[in-house]
Amino acid sequence: MTLSFTYEELKNLIFCHYNTAIDISFIDEKTIYVSPKIISLLSAKIKIQVINIFDSVVTLSYDGGFFTKSIINAVVLFVREKFAGQVSFAEPNRVILHLAKIKDIEKIFDLLELKDIVFQENEITLYLEFK
Repeated sequence: MTLSFTYEELKNLIFCHYNTAIDISFIDEKTIYVSPKIISLLSAKIKIQVINIFDSVVTLSYDGGFFTKSIINAVVLFVREKFAGQVSFAEPNRVILHLAKIKDIEKIFDLLELKDIVFQENEITLYLEFK
C-alpha cells in the first residue's frame, strides 16, 4: 500500500499546526533539504536523510552549517520536552521517530508497518504493509 502527499501539502500541514513556514527541496530518493523560516528574511537549510526504518521507528540524519546547528540545538531542547517518548536523539546528528507512539497516528501502526519512505521531485511516498 502506498500513501503519497506533496511537499505543498506537508508545508501547509506544518504551517497550520505549528505556525512555521518551511521550504522543502528534493535531493534524492532518501534525502531532502528543509528550510524553516526563522524570521521573515532568515531561514536555515537542513539536509535530512532517511537512514533506517524498522516497523514504526524511523531514523533520520540531519546536517547543516554552524548557524543551522545552533538552531537545531534549540529545537532539540524543545522537542525533547514536548514529544518525550515520540522523538529521541542520538549521535551523530540522528533523530529517531517512534511513529507508533505519536498520539494522532498511533492507531495506524497497530494495523500497518512502514516499509519505506521515498522522496520524489514534488512528493513523499510512504510504503506500508498490513501486519
